[in-house]
Amino acid sequence: MIALKRPAKAPAILEEKGKEETKKLCSEFDAYGEIKTKIKNDIYGDCSVRETLEEAQKGKCCYCECELKGYGDVEHFRPKGGYKQNKDSNLSKHGYYWLAYFWDNLMLSCQICNQRYKKNLFPLVDDSKRALKHSDDINKEEPLFINPFLEDPKKYISFENAAIIPINDKGKITIKELGLDRDGLEEDRRTILNKIIKWHETMILCLYYPDEDKLLKHAKKLKKDISDAAQNFSEYAGMVQAWLDKNPLPKENVS
Repeated sequence: MIALKRPAKAPAILEEKGKEETKKLCSEFDAYGEIKTKIKNDIYGDCSVRETLEEAQKGKCCYCECELKGYGDVEHFRPKGGYKQNKDSNLSKHGYYWLAYFWDNLMLSCQICNQRYKKNLFPLVDDSKRALKHSDDINKEEPLFINPFLEDPKKYISFENAAIIPINDKGKITIKELGLDRDGLEEDRRTILNKIIKWHETMILCLYYPDEDKLLKHAKKLKKDISDAAQNFSEYAGMVQAWLDKNPLPKENVS
């Protein structure tokens, strides 16, 4: 997981149809104390929303950083239809209905993170401070899931090689409940990291022969390849960045 920057301007469909539908949902709740109108996924899941999120997230899942390759779910950070404080609790109805079309609540997630793990989970430090209706203040909540659009995940999680590790309770809960330590994901990260390590070792060996133009040229290419792997557009960049913090690229001879 890496820090992400959300485009300030929301897609037009959210500003227009999304706001209209939000007013209907809020009015309905005020009148009946429940939501009867179906939340429209063709609004929050419109291609303009999906494409804008995909560009902002560099084509990767907002949580696990796997490449989405054109697929993925438009995910609600605060669940729209219902919520659970933990997996063993009953599903509470309504959810954050007033945020169903809210730009700051939308992300793009892989189906495994969203459908197999997160689902309707949204744990808080203090569940008694949960916003239960549109007139409540969500700023009183303290979510236990990391929001990569609002905070730097490096404050909560790190890596030991390909293994993701928590720095604190928020990191621990995020890793566990989103399955960021699942076997297949760790294997994929390890495959990339092993390649990075080989490049790094070869680059260092090439530097022993700085007078050899071919070797120096190869070392420069490897340094660039490693640097690119640590950029936010690369798959599992968070892991690569953590590894390079402990194994920095040489500054001399190779630029």
